[in-house]
Amino acid sequence: MNVFGEEAPQRRRLGTLLRDLRQQANLSGTVLAGMLNIGQSSVSRIELGQAAPDADQLTRWIEATAASPEQAAQVRELAADAEGELTAWRHHIRRLGLVTMQEQVAEMEIRAGTIRGYQPVILPGLLQTPEIVRHVWTSRNPGRPDLEAAIARVLARQAILWDNAKTFQYVLGEAALRRRRVASELLTQQIARLAMLNERPNITLGIIPTDSDYLGWDTHGFVLFDDLDSQGHGLVHLELRHASGNVTELDDVEDYRRVFAQLLADSATGDKAQALLDRVVEDLRRQR
Repeated sequence: MNVFGEEAPQRRRLGTLLRDLRQQANLSGTVLAGMLNIGQSSVSRIELGQAAPDADQLTRWIEATAASPEQAAQVRELAADAEGELTAWRHHIRRLGLVTMQEQVAEMEIRAGTIRGYQPVILPGLLQTPEIVRHVWTSRNPGRPDLEAAIARVLARQAILWDNAKTFQYVLGEAALRRRRVASELLTQQIARLAMLNERPNITLGIIPTDSDYLGWDTHGFVLFDDLDSQGHGLVHLELRHASGNVTELDDVEDYRRVFAQLLADSATGDKAQALLDRVVEDLRRQR
């Protein structure tokens, strides 16, 4: 089982069925890729359940393999089920444990050449101070025997921010900087860490002010792991209160790229981001 859906049950079943259809048609992955006008690696990822074909690819796959009406109906039913597949956190935790989950996150971060994250009201784990990490994980997972090891793994993941071969772009809502769930001193330390990271050559920090007239899409947070391979594939990871899900279909991933680019363009970056951070710190001092 994998947090990033590369072993999602419905998608895996769909991939297995599509592979069986290709083999029954005596088509190699390379030949089918040419018929579908996609890369051979894309065929492999679909058959392994690591990516979902879009509607056009699915139709052409069915036609190219001369699937029967019954097989075509089964393929479309599985594709519909896989499209909105989510996995509850309790299943992840029960089957993997907190430490393994963090190890899988670290593996995805290592694979990605570019990581883009948008969070309107919370701070991404890679950007958090050790004190904030501990507060978040202790409040969410009280009494778990693997809690301390998981916290240590989260903090170890943060070393990747100093890898200048990777690009990190984050857009935060100003509300994420002002949530008073910890003492103002800890929040001030967190702002100082963000200011320090804002100076890193491989990190771009954007902040959308609360008084912004931004009218674009900003309903929920997401992380876009991009440039996962030589083909430039990406994966969007979504986290809900009860479950997580992943987006791998090419058009959908590209839509998230466009959304993130607009969010970043409309956010305060560089010196403007620093000025906003300074303003938040000053407000915190006045409220003490």
